[in-house]
Amino acid sequence: MQTTHGWLALSLLLLAGCSEAVAEPARSWFVRLDEATAAIAPGRIKTLPDGGVEVQDGPNATLWRQDAVATGAYRLSVRITQRNAGFHAHGAGLVFGGRDVEGENQTYTYFLVNSDGTFLIKARAAEATSILAPWTAHAAIQREDGELTARNELAIEVDASTTKFFVNGREVHSARTAELQTDGRYGCRLVHDQYVKFENLVVTAKR
Repeated sequence: MQTTHGWLALSLLLLAGCSEAVAEPARSWFVRLDEATAAIAPGRIKTLPDGGVEVQDGPNATLWRQDAVATGAYRLSVRITQRNAGFHAHGAGLVFGGRDVEGENQTYTYFLVNSDGTFLIKARAAEATSILAPWTAHAAIQREDGELTARNELAIEVDASTTKFFVNGREVHSARTAELQTDGRYGCRLVHDQYVKFENLVVTAKR
């Protein structure tokens, strides 16, 4: 059976990697596809031993952990492996500040890297999206290698005044926290037609 628009609870319950400051129970991954006509073929999405998730040749999708919420001051990070499926490079990354993510009025912020060496930051409100930082080249981002594969670690750090965005330990962008939606659910996002592995998704409270 194909995964279609909406939510899919993967069969394996996962335990998130997080500090005791942001305690979370075991949970499933859920998938929300952008388009009502889209689908993920059987066997193209699976959980990973570290509690991450892998998607092969899927459509545009947002992947959420059930009841995974970050508020206040925190750091959120993930390690991403992207392999080009033979098309032009596509983006993958973090989503955070998710609200009403199961409904028609979903809102969240997302931070993607592209294996061509660029990053993007956008916000979604229902079906509308707004650009907070356009696709921008940065030397910190690992590009596709000879095997059409790129590996990058993304992180965001939120405090009361500023939210900073990092790739491989280097700051690539910052914004006033008041201008972003940072409190809410978190997870991962990918653009269509690529192999993506999300590993070591971790949130820790900042003091």
